[in-house]
Amino acid sequence: MTQQSPAFIGPSWLEREQLIDAPDPVMLDWLFNKDSLTRRLDRLSDGRFSVFPQFEGWQPLRPDECLALGL
Repeated sequence: MTQQSPAFIGPSWLEREQLIDAPDPVMLDWLFNKDSLTRRLDRLSDGRFSVFPQFEGWQPLRPDECLALGL
């Protein structure tokens, strides 16, 4: 199944140090943890969490993705 995604505006990321009103430490951990979010939610739900792809396909990289990948 291949489907074109709608037009996407690149994300505007902030580093932890750039936050003016930082959330509490628990929220910061969820926002900035680099582990698998799916795995964390699965553990939290005792294995009852699952993910189903809505679509899959190939798309050209956005400019911000090229920059992050050094391309």
